[in-house]
Amino acid sequence: MTGNLKQFFRLFLLSSFILTITGCAATLEVGNDFDETTVFQSYNTYAWYIPDAPRGEIAGPDAFDTFLDLEIKKAVESGLVKSSLRPYADNPDIFVAYDVILPENDSIPAGAIPPGVRYGYSYWYGYRYNYEFANFPTARDPSKLPPGTVIVDIIDATTNQLVWRGWAISAIDFNDSEANNINLIVASIMAQYPPVIDSSY
Repeated sequence: MTGNLKQFFRLFLLSSFILTITGCAATLEVGNDFDETTVFQSYNTYAWYIPDAPRGEIAGPDAFDTFLDLEIKKAVESGLVKSSLRPYADNPDIFVAYDVILPENDSIPAGAIPPGVRYGYSYWYGYRYNYEFANFPTARDPSKLPPGTVIVDIIDATTNQLVWRGWAISAIDFNDSEANNINLIVASIMAQYPPVIDSSY
């Protein structure tokens, strides 16, 4: 009888855990888009996109969270490794970049950010407009995404062209940082990479 009770409680706890994770994932609105001419299977190595000088003073240094930055990077790298990519800083096949869209801030100097453009973590690294979109005109525009949205970009290292963009809409709660499950948010985005390309066309 005791053994049966133990087994019951183990199953109960496991079921509760799965339901909790599933419930959290269900509230996330994730998506991705990509350049359909890209052969993603040819990518084997990655490195983080080489940043310009940090520009935190432009977007308001108080909004940058070092812990959040590190957590997102660790989670993205975990997703890449699960996709059989390995880090290789010297000559990678792809560069990786991310962004978190921040709320509007009245303290930003006039003219520092183009009109209508939402600012985010990419401004600290100075790479928002450094890579090209010519082969990927349908890429989701960060300026049209709400605050709290997390974006992950994959850039072909040879052409400097964006080839994949994944996102989770309004996933970060800036008013309750303890409620943010960064691993779950980023894992939900990275689960879409590499994309499944419809070969029927």
